[in-house]
Order: sequence, then C-alpha cells, then structure tokens
Amino acid sequence: MSRRERKALKNLQAQQAAQAKFDAEQAKKAEKQAKQQAAQAAWEAKSPEEKKQTYKVMAAVAVVVVVLFGIMAACNSGDDDKAAPATDTTAELGEPPVETSASDLGAEVEAALLNANGVTSFTELRPTSPGWGITSIDTMGDDTVRVHVQELMSESAKKKTGSWTMKMTCSEVPALDTVVVRDISGIDTNVFKFNIGPMPNGC
Repeated sequence: MSRRERKALKNLQAQQAAQAKFDAEQAKKAEKQAKQQAAQAAWEAKSPEEKKQTYKVMAAVAVVVVVLFGIMAACNSGDDDKAAPATDTTAELGEPPVETSASDLGAEVEAALLNANGVTSFTELRPTSPGWGITSIDTMGDDTVRVHVQELMSESAKKKTGSWTMKMTCSEVPALDTVVVRDISGIDTNVFKFNIGPMPNGC
C-alpha cells in the first residue's frame, strides 16, 4: 500500500470515528428529548390537584434546604466567635493592678544572720552569742522585724541582741531599720538603727 493510500485510509477512519461520535451524541440528545417529552406528557396528564400537591412538596423541600443552610451558617459563625481572642478590658475599666506580696523581711534577716555566722541554726551558735536563744524572726513591716528569744532577758541584753542582729545583717538587708526583741516575758524592746553606734563597713 502506497503512502497516498495509507493517508486516504487514515482520513476515512477519522471520518468514520467522527461520524460515529456524532451519531452517539445525536442518539443521546434524542433519548433526552424523549424523556423530557414523556415527563411533560406525564405532567400534563396530572390533574390540577396533583400538580398543586407537587408544588407543595417542592416548596417544602426548598424551605428545608434554606433552613439547613441557615443552621450551618449560624454554626460557622459561632465557631468564629469562639476562636476570636478575648479582649482584656482591665485597662479599659481602669481596674487597679494586682498587688504582689511584699518580701518576707523576717526570713531575709534570719537567712542573713545564719549566713554571716556560718551556721544553719541559731542553736549552733555559742551560748555566749547574742543570737543563741533566738527561735524565730517575724516580719512586722517593710523595715521592722520581731526577734523571739526563748529565755528571760534583761533590757540591756535585749538591746544587745537587737544591735547584734542589725549589725550582722546591715550589708545584706539594708532595708532593716528596727528590731523588736521579745523574750519569754512577752515584753518588747525596740532597737533602732539610728541609736546604734558605728555600723560595720559596707553598711
């Protein structure tokens, strides 16, 4: 078979394929038209009451679809609201900031005393030390602590313990200004920084 004959054969096959495709499309169109005509005929054959009932069903379906879309939209909107970050209105309302608790001055003084003497407890001090009988130190204010001593003391001994406490901690706890010494009698003796003699270097 020559080249011309092969080319002619290909063209013929292409034409046949195109014709077959066209015929198939026409058959589909004819089938679709036949179905539409049958549906139209069936619709026209219905009585007015049947047509009215059909309209009602279609309207009900449309309402259901609209309601479903509305519910879905509302759900999506609710999710967006939940995802939105909450606005901090504290600044707008002018509410006062939360106050932080003051530092425990008594604990600071106690730690400074133990550290200065190289011990972990006042009972480790020598009995002759002014701090040997101390059992606890409480915070009374921003610059005042109360030293509890588990023994009966004279006024001068209380002042000595207060001065010793002030001098031993002045470099680490500069805020300390007043030491209240209480012995087992329950009577307090106040020792003020300005009444104490020369303070150690660094105070």
